[in-house]
Amino acid sequence: MTDLRITINELDSRRIERKLRDVANQEYLAGAMQAGLSHLKSGVAEYPPPSYANQPYQRRWYERNWGGKWMRADGSVGGRKTSEMLGKSWTTRVENRGRRGVLGTKVSYAPFVQDKSRQASFHAARGWKTVQDVMQERAARVVEGIQLAIRGLWNS
Repeated sequence: MTDLRITINELDSRRIERKLRDVANQEYLAGAMQAGLSHLKSGVAEYPPPSYANQPYQRRWYERNWGGKWMRADGSVGGRKTSEMLGKSWTTRVENRGRRGVLGTKVSYAPFVQDKSRQASFHAARGWKTVQDVMQERAARVVEGIQLAIRGLWNS
């Protein structure tokens, strides 16, 4: 989807590199990265309020975490369990001892729901936030947390 890259310019990068060689310090940075990823994940995993499309017992509707349903002529309900549970599917991973964080999902339709360049217009109209929107809204807090961790390493 989208990368969020953080560059800290005000600190001496050689000194940071020396500090990061210490395994305990690298684990400390990994904790800050995981906290940042968790903050981003909570934003992308949030569903918008249900819309008319989620209201049952119309001709066709979509039941979240289940799939499409429809009303049959005899009054019974038909459906197809197609949901890949987008909200619950988001995962995080910290790599390179906290220097890289990955937020992702394997849900096949995720780009059409939550990617800014591919989002279907009806998902946008129903309030689905894109990954890029969440990153823009929450990046400052993530950067702040990582900067605090680096400053803590710097001062240790």
